[in-house]
Amino acid sequence: MQTFLSYWFNKKWDLDISKLGGMLMITNIISGVSGLIASKLVSLIGAVQTMVLTHLPSNFLLMLIPVMPTQVTSVLMLFGRSSIAQMDVPARQAYVAMVVDSD
Repeated sequence: MQTFLSYWFNKKWDLDISKLGGMLMITNIISGVSGLIASKLVSLIGAVQTMVLTHLPSNFLLMLIPVMPTQVTSVLMLFGRSSIAQMDVPARQAYVAMVVDSD
């Protein structure tokens, strides 16, 4: 995904490699922090609800990236997506741990 995003941002907005690297580094940091928040969300609303309520909007934000009129708004959509895109991973792992017997 990051390779495709890098290619697209380079072709569409003519971003150089150093700016692309910084932008992707920020998205990874945002995703990491959101993973920590996901556990709190799972305990508040449940694992399945967390998976649905974070996965669907993150894909919607991903679809908005190419139709944004400016580079800044495209990057903001990417950052928004990164803030919730990985929240379904801890929720899915928690759900599997609840459903599958330990033996």
